[in-house]
Amino acid sequence: RPRGTGDWLIMYFPVACQIMEQQAPDRSLVIWTPGDYQKYGRNTPGWSHSWIHCDGAALPRWLKQAHLPTNTVMTDLPEAHWVQTLCQVFEEIQEHDAYSNRIIPNLIQNSLMVFGRYARPSNQEQPVSDALEHIRQQLETDFDQPVTLDDLAYQAGLSMSHFCAKFKQAFGCSAIEYLIIQRMKQAAYLLYDRNLKIQEIANRVGYDDVFHFSKLFKKHHGMSPRALRKEQLSD
Repeated sequence: RPRGTGDWLIMYFPVACQIMEQQAPDRSLVIWTPGDYQKYGRNTPGWSHSWIHCDGAALPRWLKQAHLPTNTVMTDLPEAHWVQTLCQVFEEIQEHDAYSNRIIPNLIQNSLMVFGRYARPSNQEQPVSDALEHIRQQLETDFDQPVTLDDLAYQAGLSMSHFCAKFKQAFGCSAIEYLIIQRMKQAAYLLYDRNLKIQEIANRVGYDDVFHFSKLFKKHHGMSPRALRKEQLSD
């Protein structure tokens, strides 16, 4: 789903699979923001996942309170808790009485807080966490700018090897992989503008070499920029 869905999507993977551009282990979770790039699957038998679509202004606040990242693979999260939450939400939807509209949000919020307990590294110092979060936000907003691991590590106040390990631990992929994902998401969005040539789109997301850009784009979206533009126009 290059354009994701129009709401928040919380998806749990009890069995190891490919999520975005990484191999995720058993008991992984991703919380996708509305309209964000989604890619997941498994090439071998035993595919299993469960999900819930959410919407509302309270959700971003709950995620912040639980210290849960979005569009990031979180691992080693309790399956029994997730299954119990889904069953309780389903029961309330079936009941659908005057209390359900209050109970269901509480179930979701409590579930996110429990996940936050497990997902947040217990040995991560807060100043490092703040620095990494700042860099993550910078990669999302300044994705078109050239960047090096040396620069990012310097900003975080860490050695390059320590920074790489900490960033991947916090967000589920390397800093460069995260940057590429942001660039590919923006590129898919820019394809809607038929006045923009592929070379112009490549330049706008930080690539001078259109062939290198197209290769990365196909790797991330499963098709070339031209093919995705054609698909968009046919929607």
